[in-house]
Amino acid sequence: MSDGVTVLGTDFRILYQNQSAISMAGRHTGEYCYAAYERKSGVCESCQMQMSFGDGNVHRAERKVMAGDETRYIEITASPLRDQAGRIVAGVEVVRDLTGRRQSEENFLKTAEILKSLVDASPLAILAVRLDGVVMLWNHAAVRIFGWQEKEVIGNYNPIVPGDKIAEFESLMERVCGGQSITGVRVKRKRKDGQPIDLNLAASPLRDENGNIVGTMALLEDITGTVKMEEQISQSRHDWESTFNELAEMITVHDRDFNITRANRAAKKILGLPETLSSPARCHEYFHGKSCPPRNCPACEAMKTGRPCSSEFYEPHLNRFLEISVVPRFDAAGGLAGFLHVAKDITGRKLAEGKIKSQLEKIRALRKIDTAITGSMDLQITFDIFLDEVLSKLKVDAADILLLKSRTMALEHAASKGFKNENIRQIRLKVGDSCAGQAVLERRNFIFPDISEARCKYLSKRDHQFPQTYLVCREGFKAYFGVPLIVKGRVKGVLEIFHRAVLRPDEEWLEFLDSLAKQLAVAIDNTIMFEELQRSNDELTMAYDSTIEGWSRVLDYRDAETEGHSQRVAEISMKIAESFGIAGEDIVHLRRGALLHDIGKLGVPDSILLKAGPLTSEEWKIMRRHPEIALELLSPVKYLDPAITIPHYHHEKWDGTGYPAGLKGKQIPLPARIFAVADVWDALCSDRPYRKGWPKEKVIRFIRSLSGVHFDPEVVAAFLAIMKSGLK
Repeated sequence: MSDGVTVLGTDFRILYQNQSAISMAGRHTGEYCYAAYERKSGVCESCQMQMSFGDGNVHRAERKVMAGDETRYIEITASPLRDQAGRIVAGVEVVRDLTGRRQSEENFLKTAEILKSLVDASPLAILAVRLDGVVMLWNHAAVRIFGWQEKEVIGNYNPIVPGDKIAEFESLMERVCGGQSITGVRVKRKRKDGQPIDLNLAASPLRDENGNIVGTMALLEDITGTVKMEEQISQSRHDWESTFNELAEMITVHDRDFNITRANRAAKKILGLPETLSSPARCHEYFHGKSCPPRNCPACEAMKTGRPCSSEFYEPHLNRFLEISVVPRFDAAGGLAGFLHVAKDITGRKLAEGKIKSQLEKIRALRKIDTAITGSMDLQITFDIFLDEVLSKLKVDAADILLLKSRTMALEHAASKGFKNENIRQIRLKVGDSCAGQAVLERRNFIFPDISEARCKYLSKRDHQFPQTYLVCREGFKAYFGVPLIVKGRVKGVLEIFHRAVLRPDEEWLEFLDSLAKQLAVAIDNTIMFEELQRSNDELTMAYDSTIEGWSRVLDYRDAETEGHSQRVAEISMKIAESFGIAGEDIVHLRRGALLHDIGKLGVPDSILLKAGPLTSEEWKIMRRHPEIALELLSPVKYLDPAITIPHYHHEKWDGTGYPAGLKGKQIPLPARIFAVADVWDALCSDRPYRKGWPKEKVIRFIRSLSGVHFDPEVVAAFLAIMKSGLK
């Protein structure tokens, strides 16, 4: 037995120890147990054997002990031994080493905590919903995105589906419950506050340990903001651990010559053993398919050392991954009689680990591409990162991206990697005149795992009239995959994959290829839309500015100003503003305000505006309303909100004697203070019907004399500095 067995007399003297007990604690036959094990002079407190001697029952307890410098966990079971008269004459103490199990439990708990942390740390909302619509999982991101706390939704019906979207939701659930995984589906859901939210949905069936669909796992990305799809969470570690723990174990008993003397049903089925072991069955023949034990056989190590041995390895003969534990067996005399062999089929676990690793790599690849898309509007940067991930994760030799030019309806090279010949950069394919062109026309994937079997004229080596045929022959490609890049129902281009060996991918590989293609199509579409939007915005801004300049010329003409007055004062105002650090959008708004400074005079009658003589007091009241009229005219135009300052306040004066609000000092907005100086300068320097323009020196003296009275002294100083350096 692998458990330590010790027989004690009623005086607690050790009468017998098996080999495992000796291996655990050393040989102490004839000694008192409390002296041998605890270095004490009397029976220990809470001694299981003492309790068993006292009440005649079996007592069991777990303890933590030190074995040298190592902490170990053991289970002690004490049972009384009686003679024929029923008197207790001795006791049996069985010690089982629980260290491995405890460590496994601790590791499992740590793994579960890590997985929970990963789920909670995900930026994507992760939901697990039963077939009846009840929520089983609701992570932190779901709380952030939807507003419902975990305790509000767990165990309740999914709250995020609006009433008008229930049919859509049930349709998606039906697809998932039918075993279909869905990705990249745009849906509209709601937050706790009732606000609608646009989401990108990926969902797949959730299965129990028997493979039955019990619900759906959904990943939801909030696309109303800037967050994009990040990463998917793999199936719970707990699920595949449970599956692993329920796998049947192969248990066989062997003699010292490696003959199988007994075997359980699982071993007979898996190893192909006969029902009755009437003749010697060498274990290495059935386990390894060899005439002698292999070098790494754990049974050989156990028989050599007399100690238990464990090992994990792949066995080609059985086409399985095995975890094997071997425990030596001893006869009554202590001689090595053989061994007990326990083999667990861990193929499922190993394949699951490989699949999880592969899925994580793919998620990282999608995340890396997604980061490139959101972090840059430069398609070449995105293409470069994308192709690196394609070659790496799909394990292919070459790939290219062809963009569809709408004007010429031709596919042109945009990016490529893995090709030996640079001629790929000059490739230009007509739609319909190649595999890629056919993919555009038919809007479907063109998949040729073996080009030699494809019977496709575009890839035939016998006909080099097509560019792709020549390319395939020169590069030595054996496999071809063409995927149209479709977004919002429109084809943007084609992703082509090439490999220099026959490539027959599985469904998971093809699904990942489709995911990559969809993500690339979105990246291309986003960039094109951004460029078009930016171009439209520039054109609209130019149209606005042209309109404003036209208005300014009309205002100059109506007010009998010299031609170009508004343009000149705008330029002078901008020069002064630059010395105050005004730049960017602020200086653009200042220029627009300067061009429209007298727009309020549209509300002043011509009889007053064009009057040759002095105005009466009543006429001045009307004239002085033009800043307020400007405010009334421009306020409805939200685009011009930042530019209203000058038309509204350019007649305010530093000493507070101006109009319309009588603002004083720095109560007057800086753009209006700047414009006041520029306006007086140009007005006095220019010829008018009723007077000639002043000499510049006279105007400068006049402006300097009004510093601190009508004008801001700092603005006057900046203006004079510009005049001194020569106004350009």
